Amino acid sequence: MTPEDHVQEWLDVTGALSLTDDYDSYRQRILLPLRLETLGGTTMIRCDADLAQTFADWRAMLERLGIRSIRRTVETVRPLGPNRIYCSYRTVMEGEGGAAAPAYPGAGVLCFDDGVWKANEMWVGVENTSFPLTDPRTDEIHDESEAFRRFAEEKKT
Repeated sequence: MTPEDHVQEWLDVTGALSLTDDYDSYRQRILLPLRLETLGGTTMIRCDADLAQTFADWRAMLERLGIRSIRRTVETVRPLGPNRIYCSYRTVMEGEGGAAAPAYPGAGVLCFDDGVWKANEMWVGVENTSFPLTDPRTDEIHDESEAFRRFAEEKKT
């Protein structure tokens, strides 16, 4: 598989696991500590209990908003070494009647650990100040935001 294939598979699988409430399988695709950055701030998830709570809160938001589909599409991929990949992607969350929130950009670093690609750092292009999200705030989000450029620049090395 190509690096792009690995990233797209990770995006597809973790999105599907979020919708099926399969925390145990989701947990296998996260490398702690996990750094989650938004336009508004940074959250560090250091232990399993924090990740489980964040996942449960994410699931509650998805259910409350009626999200039935999470489509994330790879935009760029850059290997950072034999076991690390930087990626950027776009997320669309849809409910019964179409898009439930505006599409938003994301980026991250995946690490190959114990035979599985796992997220270690994620930048989510929403304005919320911390995780878990209760509503994705996307009023002024665009790919050229300063935070997104800064995150991408940091991952070039």
